[in-house]
Amino acid sequence: MNSAHAQPTVKELVDKMLHATSQVKTLKYNSQISERIDGVLESGTNTTKIQVNPYKVYLNIKGAELLYIKGSNGDKALIKSSSIPYLNISLDPQSSILRRGQHHTIFELGFTYFSTIIDAAIIKAGKDFNQAFKLKGSIQWEGKDCYVVIIDAPDFSFIPYTVKKGENVISIAKKLFVSEYMIVELNPEVKDYYNVVANQQIKVPSVYAKKTVIYINKENFLPVVQMMFDDKGLFAKYEYRNLILNPDFAPEEFTKGYKDYNFW
Repeated sequence: MNSAHAQPTVKELVDKMLHATSQVKTLKYNSQISERIDGVLESGTNTTKIQVNPYKVYLNIKGAELLYIKGSNGDKALIKSSSIPYLNISLDPQSSILRRGQHHTIFELGFTYFSTIIDAAIIKAGKDFNQAFKLKGSIQWEGKDCYVVIIDAPDFSFIPYTVKKGENVISIAKKLFVSEYMIVELNPEVKDYYNVVANQQIKVPSVYAKKTVIYINKENFLPVVQMMFDDKGLFAKYEYRNLILNPDFAPEEFTKGYKDYNFW
């Protein structure tokens, strides 16, 4: 067999994926998002532009627009509603208003956050990597050839956790590499991401997902489809359509006065 066409091992493939995500400087894509919210799988789409460093984001969600530039506008996101004319609103990206009805904030857009979750899964798997990570052949998705990788965590469960002084749901989730939304969902007494106190007993997932399915583009090795399952089934699915890797954005594309935007 010609070695140039030999299928990589799953370890080689995951390493290539992580390297590819680390090389992303800018991204433009249309995302198809499905997330389980209050027991119901909700779907939506948006157009996204990202500059990784310094962090800048533009989002268009059915006519509503968001612009965030790290360190600008009091470190708040500028929002143009699709329903309220002549008004821009500045909001904390971590606020409950911007978080409503979705698992993540604008800081988890792109591939960086997903890569940290995969890094954590690799560490947890340890010497059992080849039992946890499996290469399940190839698939055609959106006209692109992709590898299919599945990560299984059969020990997925919900375990007790004692909140430490100064912690909130966001910091706990980051420390444990689990879903902050799932923590809130698991604990009815926790009304939002900041509604916990020291010594409070809560439940947290033992790992991010019971099963993760990834489609890795064979050309650029980016994880263009990500599906996460818990004990109830599909928890979240993210698809990166019409992806442009490392486009050269004009500086004005991250300003509210850009010609294609409708900020007031």
